[in-house]
Amino acid sequence: QGLDCAIETCLAVGAGNLEPFLDLPLTWLVDLKHTEAKVFREGTGGDLSIILANMELLAGCGAKLVFRVPVIPGFNDNDQALDAIIAYAAELAGKAGLGSGTDRPEARLDLLPYHEFAAGKYAALGRVYPYPLGLSVSRALLEHYARVGMERGLTTTIGG
Repeated sequence: QGLDCAIETCLAVGAGNLEPFLDLPLTWLVDLKHTEAKVFREGTGGDLSIILANMELLAGCGAKLVFRVPVIPGFNDNDQALDAIIAYAAELAGKAGLGSGTDRPEARLDLLPYHEFAAGKYAALGRVYPYPLGLSVSRALLEHYARVGMERGLTTTIGG
């Protein structure tokens, strides 16, 4: 019908959940929070290997991937983490056949500045928000990594 449909996901599901969608012309908006399993588990409680395996699966099928990177103070707002995230996204974009050529869909990475919108959700669930209020990520850091992403062939935005 000419409609672009998207799925926004952190991909923390078994691969079997993705299989029914692999042949559909979808845009996958995928969270890429970290590339180090230990840091990822400490920060999210999740299993990074499942998420990376699903990203590899999607890339191997030539899926249109948009990497969404929430930049979080004290978690991934450092050179080591952001360099690794962008390198991994660029590698997967290449595997998926994404790029800057006119015959291929763009390879896109969105740097999402930290915000406190989830604090209210935590409160509604009776849970303690794990970050102190008032944190922020510097605009200079985001702009620097937007340039790094562009240098690695990713159309990079700040804020999505």
